[in-house]
Amino acid sequence: MGHLRLGQAAVATAVKNGIMKGYDDNTFRPQGNTTIFGDDLFINLGCCLAQLINH
Repeated sequence: MGHLRLGQAAVATAVKNGIMKGYDDNTFRPQGNTTIFGDDLFINLGCCLAQLINH
């Protein structure tokens, strides 16, 4: 399975389990006109992992 499909499957699973939500147009992006940096990525990843552990 390619990286893109693997990523799509992971996001779909997270959405299905209520761990993540996107926008009504089925996209994920930062709020406002911002850029996601490495620390933002790890904070979000940590939150997702915490949800999985506590789910």
